Amino acid sequence: MTVSERDTIIECFDDLDVEFEVYSHERIHTSEEAAEERDHDLDETVKSLILSVDDTHVLYALPGNRLVDFDQVAEALDASHVSLGDPEVVEEVTGCEVGSVPPFGPCLGVESYVDETVFDKDIIHASLATHTDSVKLDTDVFRQLDFTIIGCSRIKT
Repeated sequence: MTVSERDTIIECFDDLDVEFEVYSHERIHTSEEAAEERDHDLDETVKSLILSVDDTHVLYALPGNRLVDFDQVAEALDASHVSLGDPEVVEEVTGCEVGSVPPFGPCLGVESYVDETVFDKDIIHASLATHTDSVKLDTDVFRQLDFTIIGCSRIKT
């Protein structure tokens, strides 16, 4: 359980003096489960992946209805190799289990990239570093975090 990461994110939002809503729910693991449990559209869910990019690891956040395009990420980051981080790497980098990684990497000291399509919505819902806690906030609030916006995803088919 990653209570300390959860508290760190809440403290980060408090420091920014922004509005956000924290809520608890049944255990979820996928974006589809999250959208159903939280009762909102899949494209309002922001999921987070830890990517291995050459010799480092970064967080990439994107809407739940999209898939990462690894070739586009490699091109955007001028990398020769991009792959999904394995579960051990995910926990080492974020302190979170796979399926609970929040898109708030800057709050956790993780280099972060956000897909430009996240900002197509006014409101987002995301994990709060546990499988049973989430946060709802305006995308304008999310935009205040220190990350780089790139466009490296495609719609799930």
